[in-house]
Amino acid sequence: GRVWIGHCDTGPTDAVVSARANRLVGRVKGLAFGFAFGSAWVDAQQQNPSLLNRVDPKNLRVLDRIQVGDGAQNVVSVDGFAWSVNADGTLSQIDPNSNRLVATLRYGSGGSAYGVVVAGKIWILDLGDNRLYKFNPRTRAVTRVRVHLNFSSDFGDPYIAVTGKRIWLATHNPRVVAGGID
Repeated sequence: GRVWIGHCDTGPTDAVVSARANRLVGRVKGLAFGFAFGSAWVDAQQQNPSLLNRVDPKNLRVLDRIQVGDGAQNVVSVDGFAWSVNADGTLSQIDPNSNRLVATLRYGSGGSAYGVVVAGKIWILDLGDNRLYKFNPRTRAVTRVRVHLNFSSDFGDPYIAVTGKRIWLATHNPRVVAGGID
């Protein structure tokens, strides 16, 4: 019943709006967020070292703080773990039962990155090196996906989305259009 609205360096908080009442019900300090295991996971990039806050989505209180790779971008869940996609080219595996960091694994070079889950794999759109990566949580294998990406001329962030078992990429560059990858 709530809509979370992120920001892009326009302020230090994300807005939380009641969908029913169509009004602001609170703000959460952070830049990016994701949802898993009944919680909102909100980065606290302003902190040093980089922290990921596990937040109760009902009362907006921080339940725990977990140190992760530098610059948490978003959180996805797969195979019973929360995974933080980090701007330093790493993934942080978090046990949601203990709120403890289990492992940190490298996938790319670093820069803004966005992750989604499709068919049990984490797909990461990494703007630092203009690449798409597929990470298999069970084998820990990272594969660079051959897809033509050119974000250097974009005006704004590219997007990655999921429909069924397909990933769609879109950018503000009219020469790069949305397309599916099986």
